[in-house]
Amino acid sequence: MSNHRAGQQVPLTTLVDTVVKTAPLVINHQGQFPSVTISFNLVPGAAIGQAVSGIQAVEKELHPPLSLQTGFQGNAQAFGASLKSTPILTSHRCSSSISSSACSTKA
Repeated sequence: MSNHRAGQQVPLTTLVDTVVKTAPLVINHQGQFPSVTISFNLVPGAAIGQAVSGIQAVEKELHPPLSLQTGFQGNAQAFGASLKSTPILTSHRCSSSISSSACSTKA
């Protein structure tokens, strides 16, 4: 009950609507945004790159809204960071003859 100006009590139900429902005890945040953490383990013999590619493929198939941002943490994040800093490796195949030499580059 709440006190009215005239000193009379007013039932709380006249001021608010209450609803009983299931809700999370805690809402995690990444910065100021609500976040969800999905964890995974690798099956024996699987590479982290395969797992990351598979998760990214499923994400594309789901067509998430543009407002949804995803990212990796832990080993998967370190794997992605290492790919960004790895230079592109090229191989050269050269054939030579007495009059000229020709090389082709494959990326």
